Amino acid sequence: MRTIERVIEYKRGTWLSFYNLADIHAGSSRCDEKKLKNMVEKIKNDDSSYWGLGGDACEWITRNDPRHKESEMAKYLHGVDDVISAQQEWVFEALRPIANKCLWVNAGNHEGSIFKFTERNVYSNIVTFIKQAGGIKDSQQLGIGYRGFVRLRLRRSGHTNTLVIMSEHGWGGGRLKGSDVLNSARIFGYFNCDLYFVGHRHKAHLIPHTMVTPVGKGSRDITKFAAMPGTFRSNDVRQDEYDPGSYEDSKGYFPSDPTGVEIRYNPDSKEMSGTVFKY
Repeated sequence: MRTIERVIEYKRGTWLSFYNLADIHAGSSRCDEKKLKNMVEKIKNDDSSYWGLGGDACEWITRNDPRHKESEMAKYLHGVDDVISAQQEWVFEALRPIANKCLWVNAGNHEGSIFKFTERNVYSNIVTFIKQAGGIKDSQQLGIGYRGFVRLRLRRSGHTNTLVIMSEHGWGGGRLKGSDVLNSARIFGYFNCDLYFVGHRHKAHLIPHTMVTPVGKGSRDITKFAAMPGTFRSNDVRQDEYDPGSYEDSKGYFPSDPTGVEIRYNPDSKEMSGTVFKY
């Protein structure tokens, strides 16, 4: 696991907002491009909003992939020879307006698969692009791979508070949300972080985790959050009568959650709250 450090300057009384944009799946006909654009505008127009890229930025499915089906690829890929580069360029342009507000980049299983089978490190390309487009210095690291820590130094008038985020793309689990909730609830027993982000499962949840810490002769509560956003991959795909169906249908997958999670944090009071919202 890697740990990177980022710095945010803020003003007294500011509540910072953090988003994990996981499972965009650009290049799929199911990617809801409008919802992604709206989310980008939301982050761009709020000076106190920041985000991380949680993995599976693109579908990365090529024509020799057993899951390939041109009708399930975005229309801008139809007839294109180098579909990997085309997907990459699309997601670059979609995220360019908020590149300067990106705090970390995770690799997902789709980035890992395309590297394994084609030897094209698209994850490296994404990290490089966001750093260049966002004016992020080489000394300010951005990539944390499949899982890692982000140590945020929150500075105001010479004072510095620290918020530790652990973010990972995620892995399997059962069909229902129970396994996801159980895994998230266990995180704080193994990883020392204030905020945990995970994706991959396309199912959303937000779990508060309250711990009691000694203070003087008494104690106080510290509430941490485990947050799993849904996906930008829509469930609404119209199929022709003669079409046998999608890959998801053949595997019996349940519908995905088209929802995001916003985490709000006040560095002065160290209060944290969260909201699940529809993209």
